[in-house]
Amino acid sequence: MERLKLLQEMTIIFPQAPPPGKKVTASIPIRDILIATIDNRGQILSTAILIEQKLEQILEILLHQGSYDASEFGKKMWRKRNIDFNVKFQMLRALSSSHACIQGDKDDWKLFRKVLSEVIEIRNCFAHGKIYFKEDKIYLEFIKAEKEKSEELNDTYWKTIQETFDQTTKLSTILMGRLLEYSNVTSNNSK
Repeated sequence: MERLKLLQEMTIIFPQAPPPGKKVTASIPIRDILIATIDNRGQILSTAILIEQKLEQILEILLHQGSYDASEFGKKMWRKRNIDFNVKFQMLRALSSSHACIQGDKDDWKLFRKVLSEVIEIRNCFAHGKIYFKEDKIYLEFIKAEKEKSEELNDTYWKTIQETFDQTTKLSTILMGRLLEYSNVTSNNSK
């Protein structure tokens, strides 16, 4: 597969240039750090989209247990309307507070809502934030709660993101399975 080269001419932002005669040194060449960061950013955005699609499936099951073709609902609702990730999350919060199946798994759903909220925040930071270098470190600058923030993009930060995304994916799969089981049981009982 051809790898895109869209960022070959990208300007790297150095907000504080080193003083004359001083070189910026890093244990890993800056170009390699930038390429890894761009790759990680792409993976974050792609995985967030997949998680959002799983959220759509969960909402379809919650909204239309056996009484409506959920895939048809998805075509009409998600793809023809401009409903963003955060609105879908708010829908989940509202629906999950009253759904009978969820009442038995309150702790798992609470944790799912927490990590899903973190995924949305991480996704927004990388989608709208600015990556820059300062000395030999790379940072992400973003807005959070109407304040400008900056986060160093180091191995610890990447591992935290990996854990959050892994946990969200795992929980969404487990909870969707439980919803489907519950939906099948209730639809069979109503026949």
